[in-house]
Amino acid sequence: MIRNLVFDVGGVLLEYRWQDMFRQQGLSEEEIGKLEQVLFRDEIWAWKLDTGAITVAQAIVEFREKGVPHPEEVTWFLEHIEEMSVPRPEIWQQVVDLKEKGYRIYLLSNYSQEMFDSSHTGKRICCRFPIRLYGCCC
Repeated sequence: MIRNLVFDVGGVLLEYRWQDMFRQQGLSEEEIGKLEQVLFRDEIWAWKLDTGAITVAQAIVEFREKGVPHPEEVTWFLEHIEEMSVPRPEIWQQVVDLKEKGYRIYLLSNYSQEMFDSSHTGKRICCRFPIRLYGCCC
């Protein structure tokens, strides 16, 4: 019998609005597409920031030293990273229903602990679900 359920945070419990954040800063769709490659596929994000090996402040410095395009917008984005996540309450309710049926709920995320803790949505998840977060602390 299945008693433990693991949910991925990104794309399941949360959606991310990073493109909208860059649009708010006046960047074009083409510029946003380039930033996706430069930011999220770079080792600074994937292997350092997401794993918690560096802080957001350190990531800003490293991206600037690397010559990231649109450094002011990237800095603003990283300084406001807590605004990136958007809750999906319809999914949250399903998770609550499963928990009430006796399932043990666990979350899996590659979001760094710092970013999760600073996220208003992350705080709401922890308040709503007395669960454990795996992945970002490893």
